[in-house]
Amino acid sequence: MKRIGKVLLSSVLLFSGVNTAVWAEEELEKPTETEEVTEITEEESEETVEEEVITEEETVAEEETPAEEEVPAEEETVAEEEESAPAEEQADLLDAAKVDFVSNLYTNILNRPGSSAEISSWVNGLNGQMTAARVIAGFVESSEYQSKYPGDRAYVEDMYEVILSRMGSASEVNGWVSCMESGQTYRAVLAGMINSSEFKRLCEARGMTAGSYTSPKAVDKNLKVTKFVSRLYTKALGRKYDVNGLENWAGKILSGMTGARLTENFIESKEYKNKNLSTAAFVTNLYEVLLDRTPGSSEVNYWIEKVNGGQTRRAIAMGLVNSTEFNNLCQASGINRGVYASPNAVDQNYAITTYVGRLYEKCLGRKADAAGLESWTARILNGTNTAAGTANGFFNSAEMIGRKLSNSAYVRAAYQAILNRTPSNQEVASW
Repeated sequence: MKRIGKVLLSSVLLFSGVNTAVWAEEELEKPTETEEVTEITEEESEETVEEEVITEEETVAEEETPAEEEVPAEEETVAEEEESAPAEEQADLLDAAKVDFVSNLYTNILNRPGSSAEISSWVNGLNGQMTAARVIAGFVESSEYQSKYPGDRAYVEDMYEVILSRMGSASEVNGWVSCMESGQTYRAVLAGMINSSEFKRLCEARGMTAGSYTSPKAVDKNLKVTKFVSRLYTKALGRKYDVNGLENWAGKILSGMTGARLTENFIESKEYKNKNLSTAAFVTNLYEVLLDRTPGSSEVNYWIEKVNGGQTRRAIAMGLVNSTEFNNLCQASGINRGVYASPNAVDQNYAITTYVGRLYEKCLGRKADAAGLESWTARILNGTNTAAGTANGFFNSAEMIGRKLSNSAYVRAAYQAILNRTPSNQEVASW
């Protein structure tokens, strides 16, 4: 543009007769305003370029800087991905723990590896509504396991490893074995371990719901009741309980049967009576059955005297069952003692029974027959006869008259029968 302006001015001056050379020299010495303007314009142009460069740099900078609205969105996406990764890893770990749990059941309970389909089925159940308790029970109660039950001790040891993931101590194992020897089933062991806080903690760590387990068997409900019934089999019948019988009696006790009624069923059973025990042996055995101890010699002699005085063995049972000692044993086992009542009149009042017995011995000169003793004793107890009327009946009986006693013998018999002592010679003479 500057060059075009010079050419144009030169042409104009040439046509006007001005010496262009002189102008050219002057021009060199002193720039025209146009040139100054032009130079300023160039400088401004350079500044403009610089501004444009700066603007371009700012544009580039702006392009390089993400928009404020986009940054959080990208960061949230990354954060979600970062957060989801540990969650997925945690889920994988929990599934792995469940797979390991089920695989362990196949190995330690069924002694074989589970197929992938079998394991997946149980794991899917655990991921749903199935509890760990239900899974374990399913394995232990299966016919596959029960058909090769390893024995009580081995079973208890296996359950510690399977359920609690550890070995049971000697005292722990022995404790459960003792329970099973007393009559409880393998299900009692399951319930004890599965319902423990230790098992619940293990399940929480594996991401499983522990659940609970309850045995359907009566013998597993209350160990003390089971032991109480079991002792009756061992001590009274002299043999180990039969499974069905133990379950039946334990169930009845739990349903409200008293200890007294249960005991009566055992000692009145044909199996017990067929033992044909002597009175001394009977007393000793009854102490072991009812009071869980051996009696002293004075205790044995006391009851022998009662039996010799006309009472039946039911009187012994009645005396022991209705004692405070037996009541305490029942309460310790959570059992209502109840009351044992002999149906025999001779067992109700020892003094009356012995009184009638003396009448037989002193008046009739013989030991009372069971039926006669029971009949006369009952009449006094129910008020049909008085003691005096009963004595009169004996002294005036055909059997007494038939003995044809002398007067002195008759007086002595009366003193011994009615007053339970021997009269002096003076007393005899006075009559």
